[in-house]
Amino acid sequence: KTYRKIFKNKKFKFFSNKKIKQFKNVRYLSHVENRSNNIFFKKNLSFLRDEVQKIYKPKKNNQYILVSRENSVKRKLLNEDELFVELKKIGFKKVLFENLTVDQQIEISANCKIMIGYHGAGLSNCAYMNKKTTLIEVSNKKYPHPHFELFSEVLGVKFKRFFCKENFNNLNGICNIQQIIKFVKKIK
Repeated sequence: KTYRKIFKNKKFKFFSNKKIKQFKNVRYLSHVENRSNNIFFKKNLSFLRDEVQKIYKPKKNNQYILVSRENSVKRKLLNEDELFVELKKIGFKKVLFENLTVDQQIEISANCKIMIGYHGAGLSNCAYMNKKTTLIEVSNKKYPHPHFELFSEVLGVKFKRFFCKENFNNLNGICNIQQIIKFVKKIK
């Protein structure tokens, strides 16, 4: 619904979930750092965020969220529950974006002041965050992809990455909770 409004003047073809079982080989969409010309990406990411904000008219950017990967099969933050216990004490809510509609994801992200999460697709919702908000990515040292840093740079969102203190070959990790909490308290 939201994308149809935003891109009504573009020649895009929209598909319902019933028609499409799976996209294959779309790494070019998410791994923009691999492309030689990011001008298209930068221009359209900013356009998308600006158009979304016209529709959702963000409130006061007062939400603090932890983007959970608890339902993920791989690339998990093994101490996510313990991290959330500490984040909850300072006003954070846990969000599982895969359980929400696109419109709900956009609304939460457009009203988010601080978004924290382990590297994964859910953090792509940072595309709807306002300027001067903060994205905190927790990442396995063996998987240091820079695309959320690039998203943040393009959008004027502050960015901080914490690498895990324990990094496993299957890309799971264990973060330093106190280091993250200390940083969050400082910027909150």
